[in-house]
Amino acid sequence: MKSYAQNFEDVMLSRLFDGKTDGFYVDVGAWDPNEHSVTKHFYDLGWSGINIEPIRSRFENFVRERTRDINLNVAITKLSGEIPFFECPSEDYFSTADPAVAEVMKNKGLPIEEYAVSGVPLSTILAEHKVENIDFLKIDVEGLESEVIESIDFRQFRPTVLVIESVIQGQRPDSWEDTDAILNNQAWEESVIQSGYVFAYFDGLNRYYIEEKSQNLVKRFRLPPCVFDEIELAGQTAILQTELEKRARLITELDSAANALQKACDERLDLINRQAAHIDELNETITQITNEMEKQNGKQN
Repeated sequence: MKSYAQNFEDVMLSRLFDGKTDGFYVDVGAWDPNEHSVTKHFYDLGWSGINIEPIRSRFENFVRERTRDINLNVAITKLSGEIPFFECPSEDYFSTADPAVAEVMKNKGLPIEEYAVSGVPLSTILAEHKVENIDFLKIDVEGLESEVIESIDFRQFRPTVLVIESVIQGQRPDSWEDTDAILNNQAWEESVIQSGYVFAYFDGLNRYYIEEKSQNLVKRFRLPPCVFDEIELAGQTAILQTELEKRARLITELDSAANALQKACDERLDLINRQAAHIDELNETITQITNEMEKQNGKQN
Protein backbone atom coordinates (compact mmCIF):
# COMPACT_ATOMS: atom_id res chain seq x y z
CA MET A 1 0.00 0.00 0.00
CA LYS A 2 1.01 3.61 -0.48
CA SER A 3 1.48 5.40 2.85
CA TYR A 4 1.02 9.16 3.17
CA ALA A 5 0.93 9.44 6.96
CA GLN A 6 3.72 10.82 9.11
CA ASN A 7 4.20 7.73 11.26
CA PHE A 8 2.51 4.90 9.28
CA GLU A 9 -0.85 5.53 10.93
CA ASP A 10 -2.61 4.70 7.66
CA VAL A 11 -0.70 1.41 7.46
CA MET A 12 -1.86 0.32 10.91
CA LEU A 13 -5.44 1.41 10.24
CA SER A 14 -5.54 -0.36 6.89
CA ARG A 15 -4.98 -3.65 8.71
CA LEU A 16 -8.30 -3.12 10.49
CA PHE A 17 -10.30 -2.20 7.39
CA ASP A 18 -8.62 -4.33 4.74
CA GLY A 19 -10.64 -4.27 1.52
CA LYS A 20 -13.20 -1.73 2.72
CA THR A 21 -13.95 0.95 0.11
CA ASP A 22 -16.88 2.84 1.62
CA GLY A 23 -15.69 3.73 5.12
CA PHE A 24 -16.08 6.98 7.04
CA TYR A 25 -13.44 8.89 9.00
CA VAL A 26 -13.30 12.03 11.12
CA ASP A 27 -9.99 13.90 11.13
CA VAL A 28 -9.61 16.58 13.82
CA GLY A 29 -6.54 18.63 13.00
CA ALA A 30 -6.40 17.39 9.42
CA TRP A 31 -3.67 19.87 8.31
CA ASP A 32 -3.10 18.70 4.72
CA PRO A 33 -5.05 16.52 2.24
CA ASN A 34 -1.86 14.80 1.06
CA GLU A 35 1.28 15.40 3.09
CA HIS A 36 1.36 13.52 6.42
CA SER A 37 -2.30 12.66 5.84
CA VAL A 38 -3.80 9.75 7.76
CA THR A 39 -6.91 9.80 5.53
CA LYS A 40 -5.48 10.19 1.99
CA HIS A 41 -4.97 6.44 1.49
CA PHE A 42 -8.59 5.78 2.48
CA TYR A 43 -9.98 8.65 0.40
CA ASP A 44 -8.26 7.18 -2.65
CA LEU A 45 -9.98 3.86 -1.90
CA GLY A 46 -13.40 5.53 -2.00
CA TRP A 47 -13.88 6.51 1.64
CA SER A 48 -15.23 9.89 2.73
CA GLY A 49 -15.40 11.77 5.98
CA ILE A 50 -15.11 15.03 7.87
CA ASN A 51 -11.90 17.07 7.88
CA ILE A 52 -11.61 19.72 10.58
CA GLU A 53 -8.85 22.30 10.16
CA PRO A 54 -8.77 25.79 11.77
CA ILE A 55 -5.96 27.22 9.58
CA ARG A 56 -7.77 28.93 6.71
CA SER A 57 -5.21 28.27 3.97
CA ARG A 58 -4.97 24.62 4.97
CA PHE A 59 -8.75 24.28 5.04
CA GLU A 60 -8.94 25.72 1.50
CA ASN A 61 -6.62 22.94 0.30
CA PHE A 62 -9.18 20.41 1.52
CA VAL A 63 -12.00 22.27 -0.21
CA ARG A 64 -10.10 22.02 -3.51
CA GLU A 65 -8.91 18.43 -3.21
CA ARG A 66 -11.44 16.61 -1.03
CA THR A 67 -14.68 17.31 -2.86
CA ARG A 68 -16.27 14.13 -1.53
CA ASP A 69 -15.57 15.11 2.09
CA ILE A 70 -17.16 17.54 4.52
CA ASN A 71 -14.49 20.19 5.22
CA LEU A 72 -14.85 22.57 8.16
CA ASN A 73 -12.76 25.62 9.06
CA VAL A 74 -13.28 25.43 12.84
CA ALA A 75 -11.59 24.24 16.01
CA ILE A 76 -13.08 21.58 18.27
CA THR A 77 -13.98 22.81 21.76
CA LYS A 78 -16.06 21.60 24.67
CA LEU A 79 -18.38 24.62 24.35
CA SER A 80 -19.39 26.60 21.26
CA GLY A 81 -17.91 30.06 20.77
CA GLU A 82 -14.90 31.95 19.48
CA ILE A 83 -11.50 31.06 20.89
CA PRO A 84 -7.98 32.44 20.34
CA PHE A 85 -5.89 30.46 17.88
CA PHE A 86 -2.12 30.66 17.57
CA GLU A 87 -0.75 30.04 14.09
CA CYS A 88 2.95 29.44 13.52
CA PRO A 89 3.39 30.56 9.88
CA SER A 90 6.90 29.16 9.45
CA GLU A 91 5.94 25.71 10.80
CA ASP A 92 2.16 25.72 10.75
CA TYR A 93 1.83 22.08 11.82
CA PHE A 94 2.75 23.42 15.29
CA SER A 95 -0.25 25.79 15.29
CA THR A 96 -2.50 25.38 18.31
CA ALA A 97 -5.42 26.68 20.32
CA ASP A 98 -3.54 25.94 23.54
CA PRO A 99 -2.01 29.17 24.97
CA ALA A 100 0.57 27.18 26.95
CA VAL A 101 1.83 25.42 23.82
CA ALA A 102 1.89 28.76 21.97
CA GLU A 103 4.02 30.24 24.75
CA VAL A 104 6.50 27.38 24.43
CA MET A 105 6.79 28.07 20.69
CA LYS A 106 7.34 31.78 21.34
CA ASN A 107 10.12 30.93 23.79
CA LYS A 108 11.75 28.85 21.06
CA GLY A 109 11.79 31.92 18.83
CA LEU A 110 9.02 30.80 16.49
CA PRO A 111 6.77 33.56 15.11
CA ILE A 112 3.16 33.37 16.29
CA GLU A 113 0.08 35.03 14.80
CA GLU A 114 -2.94 35.14 17.10
CA TYR A 115 -6.50 35.40 15.80
CA ALA A 116 -9.98 34.18 16.67
CA VAL A 117 -11.56 31.01 15.28
CA SER A 118 -14.93 29.38 15.81
CA GLY A 119 -14.97 26.58 18.35
CA VAL A 120 -17.61 23.83 18.05
CA PRO A 121 -18.11 20.59 20.04
CA LEU A 122 -17.46 17.52 17.92
CA SER A 123 -20.80 16.00 18.93
CA THR A 124 -22.55 19.07 17.52
CA ILE A 125 -20.82 18.65 14.17
CA LEU A 126 -21.55 14.92 14.00
CA ALA A 127 -25.22 15.51 14.85
CA GLU A 128 -25.60 18.34 12.31
CA HIS A 129 -24.22 16.13 9.55
CA LYS A 130 -26.26 13.12 10.70
CA VAL A 131 -23.19 10.93 11.11
CA GLU A 132 -24.06 7.41 12.23
CA ASN A 133 -21.03 5.19 11.66
CA ILE A 134 -17.42 6.26 12.14
CA ASP A 135 -14.67 3.80 11.30
CA PHE A 136 -11.90 5.87 12.82
CA LEU A 137 -11.46 9.21 14.54
CA LYS A 138 -8.03 10.82 14.42
CA ILE A 139 -7.15 13.63 16.84
CA ASP A 140 -4.03 15.78 16.39
CA VAL A 141 -4.58 19.14 18.06
CA GLU A 142 -1.25 20.06 19.65
CA GLY A 143 -2.21 20.08 23.31
CA LEU A 144 -6.01 20.24 23.36
CA GLU A 145 -6.72 16.51 23.19
CA SER A 146 -8.73 16.61 26.43
CA GLU A 147 -10.91 19.40 25.05
CA VAL A 148 -11.73 17.38 21.93
CA ILE A 149 -12.39 14.16 23.84
CA GLU A 150 -14.69 15.94 26.29
CA SER A 151 -16.64 17.41 23.36
CA ILE A 152 -17.72 13.94 22.16
CA ASP A 153 -20.74 12.11 23.48
CA PHE A 154 -19.41 8.56 23.24
CA ARG A 155 -22.83 7.22 24.20
CA GLN A 156 -24.15 8.47 20.86
CA PHE A 157 -21.09 8.38 18.61
CA ARG A 158 -18.92 5.25 18.65
CA PRO A 159 -15.89 5.33 16.34
CA THR A 160 -14.45 1.85 15.96
CA VAL A 161 -10.92 3.20 16.39
CA LEU A 162 -9.48 6.30 18.04
CA VAL A 163 -6.04 7.53 16.98
CA ILE A 164 -4.90 10.24 19.38
CA GLU A 165 -1.56 12.04 19.30
CA SER A 166 -0.20 11.49 22.78
CA VAL A 167 3.15 13.23 23.06
CA ILE A 168 3.92 16.74 24.22
CA GLN A 169 4.12 19.02 21.21
CA GLY A 170 7.64 19.67 19.94
CA GLN A 171 9.33 17.73 22.75
CA ARG A 172 11.81 14.89 22.32
CA PRO A 173 12.87 12.43 25.04
CA ASP A 174 16.13 13.33 26.77
CA SER A 175 17.07 9.66 26.57
CA TRP A 176 15.57 6.40 25.33
CA GLU A 177 15.29 5.35 28.96
CA ASP A 178 12.92 8.21 29.77
CA THR A 179 10.36 8.24 26.96
CA ASP A 180 7.46 8.49 29.41
CA ALA A 181 8.48 12.11 30.02
CA ILE A 182 7.10 13.19 26.64
CA LEU A 183 3.67 11.53 27.00
CA ASN A 184 0.51 13.56 27.59
CA ASN A 185 -2.09 10.79 27.69
CA GLN A 186 -2.36 10.90 31.49
CA ALA A 187 -4.69 13.89 31.15
CA TRP A 188 -7.33 12.15 29.01
CA GLU A 189 -6.78 8.38 28.73
CA GLU A 190 -8.98 7.46 31.69
CA SER A 191 -11.89 9.25 30.04
CA VAL A 192 -11.35 7.21 26.86
CA ILE A 193 -11.19 3.93 28.78
CA GLN A 194 -14.29 4.80 30.80
CA SER A 195 -16.10 5.48 27.52
CA GLY A 196 -15.74 1.85 26.50
CA TYR A 197 -12.44 1.71 24.63
CA VAL A 198 -9.42 -0.52 25.12
CA PHE A 199 -5.83 0.49 24.53
CA ALA A 200 -4.41 -1.29 21.48
CA TYR A 201 -1.11 0.20 20.36
CA PHE A 202 1.38 3.05 20.79
CA ASP A 203 3.46 3.96 17.74
CA GLY A 204 5.76 6.44 19.46
CA LEU A 205 3.51 9.35 18.52
CA ASN A 206 -0.12 8.21 18.76
CA ARG A 207 -2.10 5.91 20.98
CA TYR A 208 -4.72 3.67 19.36
CA TYR A 209 -7.91 2.61 21.11
CA ILE A 210 -10.47 0.06 19.92
CA GLU A 211 -14.14 0.05 20.85
CA GLU A 212 -14.78 -2.75 23.36
CA LYS A 213 -17.12 -4.73 21.11
CA SER A 214 -14.44 -4.77 18.38
CA GLN A 215 -11.48 -5.50 20.65
CA ASN A 216 -10.73 -8.67 18.69
CA LEU A 217 -9.04 -6.25 16.27
CA VAL A 218 -6.34 -5.50 18.85
CA LYS A 219 -4.38 -8.57 17.73
CA ARG A 220 -3.82 -6.88 14.36
CA PHE A 221 -1.51 -4.43 16.11
CA ARG A 222 0.91 -7.11 17.30
CA LEU A 223 3.47 -6.26 14.62
CA PRO A 224 4.71 -2.74 13.90
CA PRO A 225 4.67 -1.55 10.28
CA CYS A 226 6.86 -4.03 8.45
CA VAL A 227 7.72 -5.76 5.20
CA PHE A 228 4.44 -7.69 5.26
CA ASP A 229 2.51 -4.43 4.83
CA GLU A 230 4.24 -3.92 1.44
CA ILE A 231 4.61 -0.20 2.12
CA GLU A 232 5.29 2.27 -0.65
CA LEU A 233 6.17 5.70 0.74
CA ALA A 234 4.22 8.43 -1.02
CA GLY A 235 6.95 10.97 -0.30
CA GLN A 236 9.63 8.81 -1.87
CA THR A 237 7.36 8.07 -4.82
CA ALA A 238 6.87 11.79 -5.34
CA ILE A 239 10.63 12.39 -5.15
CA LEU A 240 11.29 9.60 -7.64
CA GLN A 241 8.56 10.90 -9.93
CA THR A 242 10.04 14.40 -9.77
CA GLU A 243 13.49 12.99 -10.55
CA LEU A 244 12.11 10.96 -13.46
CA GLU A 245 10.35 14.03 -14.85
CA LYS A 246 13.54 16.04 -14.40
CA ARG A 247 15.55 13.42 -16.28
CA ALA A 248 12.90 13.17 -18.98
CA ARG A 249 13.12 16.95 -19.48
CA LEU A 250 16.91 16.71 -19.62
CA ILE A 251 16.72 13.92 -22.22
CA THR A 252 14.32 16.03 -24.29
CA GLU A 253 16.66 19.02 -24.04
CA LEU A 254 19.65 16.86 -25.02
CA ASP A 255 17.69 15.39 -27.94
CA SER A 256 16.81 18.90 -29.10
CA ALA A 257 20.44 19.99 -28.76
CA ALA A 258 21.63 16.88 -30.63
CA ASN A 259 19.09 17.49 -33.40
CA ALA A 260 20.15 21.12 -33.66
CA LEU A 261 23.80 20.07 -33.78
CA GLN A 262 23.05 17.44 -36.43
CA LYS A 263 21.18 20.04 -38.46
CA ALA A 264 24.12 22.45 -38.18
CA CYS A 265 26.53 19.68 -39.20
CA ASP A 266 24.35 18.78 -42.18
CA GLU A 267 24.21 22.44 -43.23
CA ARG A 268 28.00 22.77 -42.90
CA LEU A 269 28.52 19.56 -44.86
CA ASP A 270 26.16 20.80 -47.57
CA LEU A 271 28.07 24.08 -47.70
CA ILE A 272 31.39 22.21 -47.94
CA ASN A 273 30.02 20.00 -50.72
CA ARG A 274 28.74 23.03 -52.62
CA GLN A 275 32.07 24.83 -52.17
CA ALA A 276 33.95 21.69 -53.28
CA ALA A 277 31.74 21.49 -56.37
CA HIS A 278 32.42 25.16 -57.05
CA ILE A 279 36.15 24.56 -56.66
CA ASP A 280 35.91 21.65 -59.10
CA GLU A 281 34.16 23.93 -61.57
CA LEU A 282 36.88 26.56 -61.12
CA ASN A 283 39.61 23.96 -61.56
CA GLU A 284 37.94 22.72 -64.72
CA THR A 285 37.73 26.29 -66.01
CA ILE A 286 41.38 26.88 -65.14
CA THR A 287 42.35 23.67 -66.92
CA GLN A 288 40.40 24.71 -70.00
CA ILE A 289 42.01 28.15 -70.00
CA THR A 290 45.46 26.64 -69.48
CA ASN A 291 44.94 24.22 -72.33
CA GLU A 292 43.71 27.01 -74.58
CA MET A 293 46.71 29.16 -73.72
CA GLU A 294 49.09 26.28 -74.44
CA LYS A 295 47.46 25.79 -77.85
CA GLN A 296 47.82 29.47 -78.63
CA ASN A 297 51.48 29.44 -77.59
CA GLY A 298 52.12 26.37 -79.78
CA LYS A 299 50.68 28.11 -82.85
CA GLN A 300 52.85 31.16 -82.26
CA ASN A 301 55.99 29.04 -82.10
